[in-house]
Amino acid sequence: MKIILLYGLTAGIVGLILGGFLLFFLVIGLGFLWKFIFGSSPWPAWTLYVSAMIFAAGCIAVFILEIKFIKKGLAFGKDYAGSEAQKVVWQTAMVYFIASLVALALFVQFVIANVLATQKRFAELPHGAGGQGISLTKANAELALAVKKTEDTLETVITVFKSSMDPHRLTITFLSADEKGGFTHSLYEVSNDVSLYFSKQQFIYDISYAGLLPKFDLPSAAAAIKNIKIQVRLQPSSTDQQQNSSTASSVPINELSVLAKFSIECPNTQCRIVNIEPMAD
Repeated sequence: MKIILLYGLTAGIVGLILGGFLLFFLVIGLGFLWKFIFGSSPWPAWTLYVSAMIFAAGCIAVFILEIKFIKKGLAFGKDYAGSEAQKVVWQTAMVYFIASLVALALFVQFVIANVLATQKRFAELPHGAGGQGISLTKANAELALAVKKTEDTLETVITVFKSSMDPHRLTITFLSADEKGGFTHSLYEVSNDVSLYFSKQQFIYDISYAGLLPKFDLPSAAAAIKNIKIQVRLQPSSTDQQQNSSTASSVPINELSVLAKFSIECPNTQCRIVNIEPMAD
């Protein structure tokens, strides 16, 4: 390999690594906005344009940085091409080239490790009751529900397997059985707007027993069993404005529900759920 090309490739790899870190930290900056400022609720419209402009500027900066590094490397190699010290310089360049390849491999491994860690964090929820403390699970093509009983709360995790630029409303409703055996009586509901900018994301709701169980109309006995339907609905937020219009029926609504038998104990003034048993739909 010619010394000019060797130095050009070496400098190009170094520029690629530096540019990769630049883009990585840009993504971390956007993640900071999601985690600490705007959250899962719909972001202001201007943030989409600003984020796109920042990312585009970052890509352009990486491209310019890469070109400059390659030109510097080619110029450096050209200075030594044909000189008496070419053999020594070539050996030094080969060492730099191998070192840059090793650094690139480590950088790729770093990126892959972060991607895998993120995928593990947002992995599909376990199927079947009882997995890793999960009491209930249910999934379809676009939604997955997992309910975990803790000491004071029901940790309800909704995974959404779709992306959309439009704001959506995510609603969790607890329904009790009526006299005819249908689940029509709404006991408790949690609802909020969410943004679906990624193809898979999770929303976690810690529903306290103190807020949930008083709605169950429990008897005065110290223990009770209630058949409950947990219903999850995902629909465009505009549906709220279309409820009374003729186009409301055309608005896509994704729904997921699971039936369960809740065993509740009230040893004192504070009631808690001691067991959740899945029921056949």
